[in-house]
Amino acid sequence: MTHPAYRKWFGILFVTATGFTFALISQVINLLFMPGIPLYQPPFGALGNTLLYAIIGFALGILVAWPETGSVGVLWSSLLGSLFIVIASLLIGEDQSVTLAHKLAALIIIFVPTAGALAPLMILLRWIIGREVFAYRDACAGRPTPPFRRYAFPVGLVLIAGALGITALYNDVGRAVTTRMHLLIQQGMQVQSAAAVPASLYPPDVNDFLNMARGSYTLQWDRDEKNRFAIPRPAGNFYDQSTVIARFENGYLLACMFPSKTGQPTCRDF
Repeated sequence: MTHPAYRKWFGILFVTATGFTFALISQVINLLFMPGIPLYQPPFGALGNTLLYAIIGFALGILVAWPETGSVGVLWSSLLGSLFIVIASLLIGEDQSVTLAHKLAALIIIFVPTAGALAPLMILLRWIIGREVFAYRDACAGRPTPPFRRYAFPVGLVLIAGALGITALYNDVGRAVTTRMHLLIQQGMQVQSAAAVPASLYPPDVNDFLNMARGSYTLQWDRDEKNRFAIPRPAGNFYDQSTVIARFENGYLLACMFPSKTGQPTCRDF
């Protein structure tokens, strides 16, 4: 294989593996710690998101490794990476009070700074790719580089990507209240009369649970520091306060504010 061809294929495989590793860990870590809990994982679910990250890694690998000049590869891959981030922010944005036009304007403004922030990572990727090409040349010339020196950086970066994926894990409060939310909904969906509905799902704050809580749903834990669901919160102990949002397949939404891991939640439906 020629050196340029090796650079291209190694770069594509290396960057794809890095993106896939981050995606796989970040998408499954909460599922492993909370088995059986239907988690909200926009935009395409755990499997779809993992494949999407792998595709993004593939595309970035092409752009960062394909050009002969490293600066050109860094430029185009940084711009593409920024475009992906802007699109993702638009797809998974939660603030419904902001119009689409305002969201687009804000995202356009941050496009170039985001590309600049990504440039150091792309420089690192291109440097590792170039370093591997030199090692390949030496190996072809009969001067093989010791395996540790040759593979420490690419393998190390893939492992770092996996470690960053672990940061997607809900903390102990998030795992506790998300599990409690699942049990609360399951209990509420099994009752036969309004009198038997759990207290947190009872009117006047929750009005349509018995009629609307139908079919499958997903759960999302959110610090909700802006209290966008306007649920009254007790004073103090802000660190333990958080909200779990249930999204039903029929469009029904239920949000419950948990004052702590064990406190009684206050809920509202929409």
